Amino acid sequence: MSHHVPPPGALPPIAYLPRIGQPKPDAQAIVRLGMSGHPIEIGTTGDYYHLFHVMDRMGVFGDFRLLRKQTGPSRWLAYIVSAETCLAAEAAGQNAE
Repeated sequence: MSHHVPPPGALPPIAYLPRIGQPKPDAQAIVRLGMSGHPIEIGTTGDYYHLFHVMDRMGVFGDFRLLRKQTGPSRWLAYIVSAETCLAAEAAGQNAE
């Protein structure tokens, strides 16, 4: 499956963080936005694992991988990257994770 995703940083991050007095955004909607190229701002390791399990239930792990980069104390940007991109980076000797 060839899936065009904009380069990192081309789209604004979306927040998968609790808001005071509001429920957390729908995880499947967040995953779909992540698959379209939006970085996902997360605040806990639990959020990362939850998105991982949502992707698993959606059946997208053959085509996509979930990566994260720490941006501050208790803050990460998660990226949903095509498996093709990860394999190409690994073949080029780059650390895709």
